[in-house]
Amino acid sequence: EIVFAADGSVDSISPAGVHTAGRPGGGSSEVTQGTSANTIIEDGSYSSEIYVSTGDDENALRVDGAEVTLNGITVRKDAGSSSNAENGDFYGVNAALLATNGADVTIVNADISSDAQNGNGVFSYGEGTTVNISDSVIETTGNCSGGLMTTGGGTMNASNLLIHTTGNSSAAIRSDRGGGTVNVTGGSYTIDSADDALHCDSATVIRGGSYTIATGDDAIHAETALTIADGSIDISTSYEGLEAQDVAVLGGSIKMFATDDGINSAGGNDNSGNGGRDEMAPPPGGNPPPGGH
Repeated sequence: EIVFAADGSVDSISPAGVHTAGRPGGGSSEVTQGTSANTIIEDGSYSSEIYVSTGDDENALRVDGAEVTLNGITVRKDAGSSSNAENGDFYGVNAALLATNGADVTIVNADISSDAQNGNGVFSYGEGTTVNISDSVIETTGNCSGGLMTTGGGTMNASNLLIHTTGNSSAAIRSDRGGGTVNVTGGSYTIDSADDALHCDSATVIRGGSYTIATGDDAIHAETALTIADGSIDISTSYEGLEAQDVAVLGGSIKMFATDDGINSAGGNDNSGNGGRDEMAPPPGGNPPPGGH
């Protein structure tokens, strides 16, 4: 479940259907995280460093069990693909930045980018792992490459981010196997995504915050129930604006443009989209969103 509180926070993303074995298609039943071009295992503070990866199944930066502060860093996953998409989705293989094994990571004023297939931007994996990220930019271009990903019971605390994803199956904020806790504070988010902008495998409740969204699929997608209690949501373009099996709009301000349904409560099937913004027309009288064609 994703719950957006009045201050824009998201309390506990906990998707349904937690698995302990690989999904059909070959995901590993054991935690498999590949390699890393740069690994931090000792506590400390790091400023203005540049971390780059071009290898397959390789993180540009991994923080493994350490308590660190990263200020003004640049993380680039310039190339390299994941040999197994399930391991990339569930365990952080090939992510630009992976925090794991109980790491406590504070990231401020960072520039994080990924041009790799299955190259998520920032990945928090495992119980006891916490990522605190603020005042930063995250951009991904490959398929299956989300902005923020939280799995295995990890924690993600995010504030004042600009997230831009353009690949298919690349939600800006997402949870997957084992779920976790995501707190999004600061109240203002700009999301430009080819896939779902916000995605949860169970329920989502929005109680506040300001969200400016341009997406090639669903702006806000929940597999089960979606409740909008308050907040400001501006969807400049989407395939479907709000989608879940059950949708309840109780308050707040919502402005949207959708090429299909503005609100779809026929079911939470995430295959309803048309495959990305390239196939979408801009709003009448308007221009395609930034990053569009």
